Amino acid sequence: MIQIATPKGTRDRWRALAEQEGKSLTAYIVSRVEGAYVHAEEIIDAPASSADPAQEPHKGPSAPSEP
Repeated sequence: MIQIATPKGTRDRWRALAEQEGKSLTAYIVSRVEGAYVHAEEIIDAPASSADPAQEPHKGPSAPSEP
């Protein structure tokens, strides 16, 4: 058993989302947690280098370029 505290209104919002998916509140929360776990594994297993410079972490200011 796991208990969590959420801000007021969160339970009702999650319950409505669960109903839209045809799930119980518990099944909805478990599916979201499991989905986040799978997504995290995909990120960890992704190649370290990226061809897209926007995806590279910022390494601070770059040296001024020469004209």
